[in-house]
Amino acid sequence: MITSIFIILPNPEEVTYNPDRPEPYRRKMKYVTGSRDGKIKIWNAFTMKLELNGEITVVKDIWVTCISYMTLSLQLIAGSANRMISFYDLKNTQNHIPVSRIEGLVGIPLCLEYYQWPDNNNDSNLETILVGDDLGICHMYTIKETDWHICNFKIEEQEKQKKTKINDKGEKVEVGSSEPMVRRSVEPMVCCKEKIIAAYKLETEKIFNKNEEKKKADRKNLNKKELGANAVNKKDDEVKEKTKTIRFEGVFDGVEEIEKLIHKGWITKIKFYPDLNYVISSSLDGMIHIHDIENLKYRDNKTFNIHQKGVNSFIYSSMHRFIASCGEERHILMWDPFTLGVLAYLYGHNTSV
Repeated sequence: MITSIFIILPNPEEVTYNPDRPEPYRRKMKYVTGSRDGKIKIWNAFTMKLELNGEITVVKDIWVTCISYMTLSLQLIAGSANRMISFYDLKNTQNHIPVSRIEGLVGIPLCLEYYQWPDNNNDSNLETILVGDDLGICHMYTIKETDWHICNFKIEEQEKQKKTKINDKGEKVEVGSSEPMVRRSVEPMVCCKEKIIAAYKLETEKIFNKNEEKKKADRKNLNKKELGANAVNKKDDEVKEKTKTIRFEGVFDGVEEIEKLIHKGWITKIKFYPDLNYVISSSLDGMIHIHDIENLKYRDNKTFNIHQKGVNSFIYSSMHRFIASCGEERHILMWDPFTLGVLAYLYGHNTSV
């Protein structure tokens, strides 16, 4: 089953659309589809055939939930049901290998929005990616540099693997390793492994030093006659347990991230409209919120709450300056984004829209 479809339009600098001769434009145009089998396929819009190297496996048998395309970086974005976002460079012949990856998201990414900033913006922003998930959280990634990179690892302390070894004296001794390791559920990206392990060691050393200071202070205050040696040893073990945490570490080069809870249910769509300078989001909580693009802050008195049930989608008409939204109520609402007043109801569906 196809879960998402996206159209990649040609670069205007390479070819422009001519209604009298549409063939050159359509030959450069691509259709991208994502499926429940964990695959992305890229089709030529003119021949309707699969492109060369046009099949990408994100994670086998894990749903691809949403896809988008970065027109400046020329990278394909794919969200998947294992709480992961992958980036693929379509210029590369090895485009099935991700060049960046975001893992360890709290929720499952359900919708994606991409915006390329104009060259003369005040904040020197290049691109922005908005991700809405099933917990109502929006992740906003703002790219500041052309050579940006994102890479995450799930990192933890490796357990000692005890092995016996004969030393110079002919005696059997146990040897093992406790170096940090990377544990992955998908194919690893090793491009930033050294950076992340170095950061992990530094953080672990800080935690260890902090715990050592705490232990010394506790020993001064503890009455060993009352607590006994067992209690002291137990407390030392508890302190050591805190250093064995499993967490995601990552490298965010040239990227700024904002994470914010904006809805109380699944985010079904999120979209930025430059002529409004608003981010609009809809959810199964029945709300449509309007936010600032800078920090995802709610706009004052800009929440449309006329829907009585979940909202599945919406669209904005820049020509007529109104929004049409639909959901579980079997009808479509047309409303004004400035006054939030309903302009019309469109009836006729027998099931949710």
